[in-house]
Amino acid sequence: MAKPRLEEKEFLNPEEAIRHWNFSSRKFYRFLDETDIRNNMVSDGKTDEEIISSFLVECLVWNVPNDQIMKYSTWENTLRNAIAFLWKAIDENKQGDWGEVSERLYLFHNGRKWTVGDAKKFLYDMYEYLGY
Repeated sequence: MAKPRLEEKEFLNPEEAIRHWNFSSRKFYRFLDETDIRNNMVSDGKTDEEIISSFLVECLVWNVPNDQIMKYSTWENTLRNAIAFLWKAIDENKQGDWGEVSERLYLFHNGRKWTVGDAKKFLYDMYEYLGY
């Protein structure tokens, strides 16, 4: 079975991808990566590393709108807001058009090792883990 692809008109060319994945978004992802939140959660038994990959986390960050990342002055507030934004979007079933960073494949489809429910649970668990 072929993996679902985004419509051709929705593909981002490299210049559009760079504009979308702006400086603040990249810095935010690096912040998440450097603080090692996902790996600490795995070590502490709070998430399953086989299902919640660093790739999934990167793709979740990719789908947070830039205005949601840039509206706070601290990374802690930005992270809290990003988690809440993603969780609410999933809760309202608005994740259907989310793509991978490449924007070539949808983030959620039957061929994935993760589900929408897995991502939502991870976001909730991360929010709790960070004491928000």
